[in-house]
Amino acid sequence: MNFATKIKALWNFLKNINLDKFSKARKVIHLSFALVALLSVALTMFMPIFTFVEDGTEYDFTAIGALSTVNFDAGTKMIQICSFVVVLVSLILDAWFLISALNSVGTEAEFSKRIKKTVFFSAAFVAAFTFFTHIFSPINILLGGESKSNVNLTALIIVSITVILYSVFLGKTRYTSADLEEKSKKFRIKCRYARIELFAYTAVSAAIAIISLLSNILTVKFESSYVTVNEISLTGIDILRNASNLEDMGRQLLSYLIFAAILIICIMLILALSALIGSSRAFGRISVVSLSISSAITLVVALFSKYYDIVQDLNEGIIVSMIEDVVSVDEVFEWKVSSPSIYYLIISVAVLAVVFLRRAYTRCVTAEDQMQRALAGMPQSSRRADAAGSDSGLGNSAAGAVNSQLGEFGGSDSGAYFDPCPAFTALDKKEYEYKILLEQRREALIKNPTLPGLVEFIVQYARDSRLHLFYTEEKIAAFIAGLGATKLTILQGMSGTGKTSLPKIVSEALMSVCDIVEVESSWRDKNELLGYYNEFSKTYTPKKFTQSLYKATLNPEVLTFIVLDEMNLSRIEYYFSDFLSIMENEPDKREIKLLNVPLYRKEGGSAMEYKGLVDGFTVKIPNNVWFIGTANRDESTYDISDKVYDRAHTMNFDKRAVSARSYNDPCDAKYLPVSALQKLFDDAKSRVDFSVDKYPIIAEVEKIIAPYNISFGNRIAVQMENFVKIYASCFAVNDAVIRDAFEIILLSKVVRKLELKTIDDKESLAEAFAKLKLLRCSEFINSLEEN
Repeated sequence: MNFATKIKALWNFLKNINLDKFSKARKVIHLSFALVALLSVALTMFMPIFTFVEDGTEYDFTAIGALSTVNFDAGTKMIQICSFVVVLVSLILDAWFLISALNSVGTEAEFSKRIKKTVFFSAAFVAAFTFFTHIFSPINILLGGESKSNVNLTALIIVSITVILYSVFLGKTRYTSADLEEKSKKFRIKCRYARIELFAYTAVSAAIAIISLLSNILTVKFESSYVTVNEISLTGIDILRNASNLEDMGRQLLSYLIFAAILIICIMLILALSALIGSSRAFGRISVVSLSISSAITLVVALFSKYYDIVQDLNEGIIVSMIEDVVSVDEVFEWKVSSPSIYYLIISVAVLAVVFLRRAYTRCVTAEDQMQRALAGMPQSSRRADAAGSDSGLGNSAAGAVNSQLGEFGGSDSGAYFDPCPAFTALDKKEYEYKILLEQRREALIKNPTLPGLVEFIVQYARDSRLHLFYTEEKIAAFIAGLGATKLTILQGMSGTGKTSLPKIVSEALMSVCDIVEVESSWRDKNELLGYYNEFSKTYTPKKFTQSLYKATLNPEVLTFIVLDEMNLSRIEYYFSDFLSIMENEPDKREIKLLNVPLYRKEGGSAMEYKGLVDGFTVKIPNNVWFIGTANRDESTYDISDKVYDRAHTMNFDKRAVSARSYNDPCDAKYLPVSALQKLFDDAKSRVDFSVDKYPIIAEVEKIIAPYNISFGNRIAVQMENFVKIYASCFAVNDAVIRDAFEIILLSKVVRKLELKTIDDKESLAEAFAKLKLLRCSEFINSLEEN
């Protein structure tokens, strides 16, 4: 087997490794790269910064030398001490990053993020230190010192190889899930080709810049009757090769500048290569910066050379000194200065022109955006909105509306940028951050969840939390069962009874989202809840409620509570009636129209969709959202109507919240995806046998409440059945638990309506419920009598 075959076999082996199966192995690999990067930083402590010449004796000037007894002058010693401190501080910072990563080793996503910070901080420091070591010597010379450059690239080479290999590893592990692989396959291929093309332009531009630095910078042709040599070339490679022997301070400084320029170009190219093979979203920006630096350096070299070509008479001294190295100037009849650097500049400009004409950067960013959308399951957004609408993926009317909207701000081809809703754009930009947070949540996933285990965990978490909240298992079970029965829960009672704390602590325990929306007494329509469209500026300002809905569409796996705090400060039907109707629809048809004009961002003449909107003006009410309303009962609030009560699960908080007196150290939150919670609900509904129509005491209850014009509607019956089944599944299912669950929901959905009725004989009514062993209902009737 020849060498090429061995290399190919090794590559195939590495390519086919499924790192998704080896979480511990991945962490060890991450740690190994961090340690090597830390070692490269430590090496800078021993690297010669330059060779110091004093009284004819040469000393290697290193950072660690600050601890030695070699006596330099006070200024030089101070510089050495400062170098030592800088390297030491960098080592401490790097070690701190590594220690913080080790502290988060249980969460792989966070661990990976901090290790990445360690590696790239090390690379940045070593690159900066290497650059400093090669510009310090000419600076010292200009200040009147005497020193020689001491080129040592060991640490830079080590950290560069580390960064490249680490980027390969990151690229290999970024999309390991088979589901993600399938969802993003087409866009990953498209993105890969776009990235490779942009990197090719970057590499060509860097190569041109390096060639222009190393080739002929100046060529002097002269005529002489005494020598056969009539051409002298000043090349960058000769200047670098003889840098230590150059007596002319100007040429020494030029050698350092050439080396620094090459070093910067190489560092940027390595960064671009690392971002390419590591599938980093920063690749496009890094490539553009690298292209700009390479082109700028080529331009500077060309201008430097052309300057001597144009103003030869002004630079006669420098030209004469070059010729005197070969012959006497008195023997020269005439000279002519030229340079090929201008041709390199022309090639470099041509490369830039191709980049712009091919729209390489834009296509790379667009392909990356499309791939991220494919991973998140969102619609593709980078679409051209022309007048016909045929290429935009929008309907003709929608495309016309988009062009009309964009046309008022410079037309679709003006290249202007216009964002009618910056709040949605800000949320869209966090999509990648949400994916990282989701990966962190998955590290704490509840495996094989059960409703009894879920109730017990939430009770324990609330008790041991920083607030030490005490909720009974029955209270938590009633809350969870309410989530399974309806999308709207009302928590009503006096202030200070723990209404708002309940959804907050449940969401915290399950690593979900709880957004608090404060209802105001001035609300009179749904726009107070959703937001406003400004016809003059063509902008839309979403309220906090709408932003919470929008954010939930970007996080479809995460349980989301939108809490309407003190929801009855205004009449609920004024601002929430649309949602009461929408919740009657099937889950995939629950959506709310925000405005009549479609919203699209304009970027470079293209209409960009907002990720959380449908057709530009509709937001979905995703299945992971539950609305929680808190309601106080005093003279400052409105009564809640039967229309709201019938569609909601109601929990009453009649007693002041108490703090837990016995608790342990806080326990870690755990993650429960919405799909897992819904599966628990579905299993409970199918497993527990309960029907309102067949339950023995239903007929007796209907007879009792019939004189008060209160009855069981179909909606109420379905909610009661779902509640009882889920509540009973939170405990050991038996007749007593089912009866308890039935009485809880009967009281909240039906019997509490008696509050607004005139009851002539309350004692007889309470006794009737007591005979059916519905003691909670009987106590409630008695409390009405007392009040």
